[in-house]
Amino acid sequence: MKLFCVCVSTLFVLSGHSFANDLTSATPETNSYTWSGFYVGAQGGYQTTQSFPDTNRIVSQEMKAEGGQLGGFAGFNHQFANQLVLGLEASFYYADGQEDQTFTATYRRWTLTGKGSFALGWGGVLQARAGRAFGRTLVYATAGGEVASGELSGSVAAISMDTDPKPFLGWTVGAGVERALTDHVFARLEYRYAEFPETDCSFSWDRDFSLRSRRNVMQVGLGYRF
Repeated sequence: MKLFCVCVSTLFVLSGHSFANDLTSATPETNSYTWSGFYVGAQGGYQTTQSFPDTNRIVSQEMKAEGGQLGGFAGFNHQFANQLVLGLEASFYYADGQEDQTFTATYRRWTLTGKGSFALGWGGVLQARAGRAFGRTLVYATAGGEVASGELSGSVAAISMDTDPKPFLGWTVGAGVERALTDHVFARLEYRYAEFPETDCSFSWDRDFSLRSRRNVMQVGLGYRF
């Protein structure tokens, strides 16, 4: 959550700079710009995911997966006369990155050392957006649901702990700033935080294994508004 606060503060600093520019260079054309309409785009950035095992067999505080993320988005905005902007957006992504780590596990009566990793894959987000327009700059916050896929791989003394890809269902909040580059093209900077409640990731010799996860995503995007 500390990273969430830092990223949101950074976004508002950047948006304040854009807002100041709009105020000092206000023209009828700038003031008449509207964010209403359908839009599509592509975005990418960097994500970090922390997963916390819940089991009495594997002694591990945390499993990490971090790396690049790339995807696309589509949505609709409506701008009101008081400059309030409300919208709904759907997005998809592919997240890369996994980190091998060593852990201690109990198997029957033995305490063993193993290696494993947690890998991410495809995911999607459906979120509501609410913001305020300052001419060609839009500052907004988001909240919604997210589904992500992940799989566990590794072994303990040659005993497999691999799983098939599992769906992780959770919630997400975020904040961002968009800037219109032309009447139709805009750029964005966005931060999202997500949490996923306990998800069953059991494998052959640990039927009670589950993971709780959280993600931080910082990304930039380029979109087209129709």
